[in-house]
Amino acid sequence: MDLYLYGVIEGDRPMDFGSIGFDGKNVTVIPGNGLGAVVGNSPQKGIDHLQKEELVSLLLAHQQTLESVMKRFFVLPFKFGTILGDRSELDRILEGSGPLLKRLVAQMKDSVEMDLIVTWDVRTMLQEISEEDPEIAACKQQMVQNRADPFHIGKLLAEALKRRADAWVRKITQLLEGAVVDSANHDLQNDGMIFNTSFLVRRDLQKGFFHILEEVDRVFEGKLHFKCVGPLPPYSFATVTLKRFDPAQIREAATLLHLEGKVDISRLKKIYRELSRTVHPDHHVGVSAEQFERLSEAYELVADYCREGARSLGGEAVGQYIRLDSLRVQGETR
Repeated sequence: MDLYLYGVIEGDRPMDFGSIGFDGKNVTVIPGNGLGAVVGNSPQKGIDHLQKEELVSLLLAHQQTLESVMKRFFVLPFKFGTILGDRSELDRILEGSGPLLKRLVAQMKDSVEMDLIVTWDVRTMLQEISEEDPEIAACKQQMVQNRADPFHIGKLLAEALKRRADAWVRKITQLLEGAVVDSANHDLQNDGMIFNTSFLVRRDLQKGFFHILEEVDRVFEGKLHFKCVGPLPPYSFATVTLKRFDPAQIREAATLLHLEGKVDISRLKKIYRELSRTVHPDHHVGVSAEQFERLSEAYELVADYCREGARSLGGEAVGQYIRLDSLRVQGETR
């Protein structure tokens, strides 16, 4: 039976969190190697080939499950959609990547994520800017007399609005920086949103963070609207991805690169530089661009496979590993 992996917690005893998973199914903890894997049944419809609305609904259910677990334990989240074939695959993950996962849990367990969104009323801001900015006010007066280009005024307003947003974002960030460990910016969803940032906050300083946020709200005298969600698992700072590889492809790439045994990234780079000089079409007559491209693709694949440390390129060891995509831990970006 497939297992859906939500995340891992500290501890080595089984638990049952009850019916908090997809479709109201039970979520349990399977212990192994000093960790507890938070697992449940996969969604009935699966993840692949779903419509956007259905995916969003499942993503929210995934997050709600993690947040329920977070009320009792720190949970290091796995990426949405991590589905394991069976219990043996989970055991291999906890055994092979246990030390790395334990290190991450230890680093992150005293912190929580706070998501802050700041919005404003664009029309109100534009009206205020047009009254305060002398150049824009003059242009508006000229426009009344048909002596100003409305597109020019629109451009001036857009530029002034952006300057104000940038200045206020810098001010918010400056006021909050003493209360946070790290931050991660996210895309703005519309013109009315000027700030969309996740903060990593020490668990014991949550009240201080909210107190400072209240002060920030007062500084802007109601001109901005603040929405803070948290405490949350550290989605933006340490979400773990399970990366799977095709053993046959790894072995084929290793053969092309004349590699065997255990290889780390430094050895791989050295060998690739040496080989690439011998098959570069710009330097050798009769060498095709396809040969060089195949070598480059083999290098990229093995480099990806060895990203987290030395890896065996042959036998049953080839398969999967824990990958830390865009990991941010206390200012460190990977």
